[in-house]
Amino acid sequence: MAVIKEDQGDAGADAQTQYALSLGDVFQGTVDPVDDKDWIKVELDAETIYDFTLSGVGGESAELALFASDGNRIVSGGPIPFGVKLIFSPVVTGTYYVHVGSYDDSLAGDYELALVENALPVGSYDELADYLIDGFYEERGGWGSTRSFNVRTGGTLTANITALSEDNQKMARWG
Repeated sequence: MAVIKEDQGDAGADAQTQYALSLGDVFQGTVDPVDDKDWIKVELDAETIYDFTLSGVGGESAELALFASDGNRIVSGGPIPFGVKLIFSPVVTGTYYVHVGSYDDSLAGDYELALVENALPVGSYDELADYLIDGFYEERGGWGSTRSFNVRTGGTLTANITALSEDNQKMARWG
């Protein structure tokens, strides 16, 4: 594990950024002035599931997103207690860029961005369903109670699964 510090100039918000993050590393940066955005280059392997965790920059007011090498936004992270998390599994091996900033450009400050491989829980379909309904939220510091979708018989639940591999899309549809 290496700690990479934004100490050689700003991490520019484009593919020319001078900073890169590898699996197991932590990047320490600063968003300042308020409208500053940072990009950190990452090399990701297809079918590997990655966790990006951002802390600092006002906690849940931080913005964390992932961009493809062509500059198109792929996915944005969501709030967790004391930060933002993004879980991603690329379909294609290649270069990507992690975007860090203040969600509404109103906050400035220091942050840490960590990159680890995700360890998915293993179990039966019923065990995994129970985990998704209750266990995940309990592990994350009690974000509240049970989560579920109120879809009535004949109703529709819509989800975007295009970023998943073909096998994982099949699993999501089965779910």
